[in-house]
Amino acid sequence: IEELRQSLTLAELSLNEHFSRLVPPSTVESHHGRPADNNQQQVLRLNIGGDVDFDVRRSHLTRRESYLATMFSGDYDDDLPKDRDGRIFFDFDSSHFRSIVDYLALDVPPSSWTSPTQRPGFYLLARYLGFHCHEPATWRIPAHG
Repeated sequence: IEELRQSLTLAELSLNEHFSRLVPPSTVESHHGRPADNNQQQVLRLNIGGDVDFDVRRSHLTRRESYLATMFSGDYDDDLPKDRDGRIFFDFDSSHFRSIVDYLALDVPPSSWTSPTQRPGFYLLARYLGFHCHEPATWRIPAHG
C-alpha cells in the first residue's frame, strides 16, 4: 500500500503541475464554490494520536463534503488544536486516520485494502468525521444512542 501511495502521490503531483499550466488558478473553483488557491495544495503537518510523521495535502482532506472538509477548508485554521511544534493535533488512532486519508486519495472502498480488524475503527472514525460511507453488510457498527 505504501508503494501504491507513493506512486499515486507522484502521479498527482505531475497532474497538478500539468493542470496548473493549463488553467490559471483564479478561474478554477474549489468544491466550496470559492476560487481555488494554493491553500488547497498546501501540505499540512499533523500529529495524529502522537504520530508526528503525518503530512498530508489539504486537498485530500477537503475532497468530499464532511466535517473533516469543513475543519480543513482554511476558514478554521487558527481554531484547530496544535501541539507544541505547531502541528495540527487530533487524538485519533493514526492507523484509522491514515485509512481515511487513503480512502480520500484513492476513492476506493476500504474493504479492498484494509484488514478486517481495521474496518470497524475506520467506519467509526469516518462517521465521526462526517462521511457517509457504508460498511459491509457482514457486520454492523452500533449506532450512537
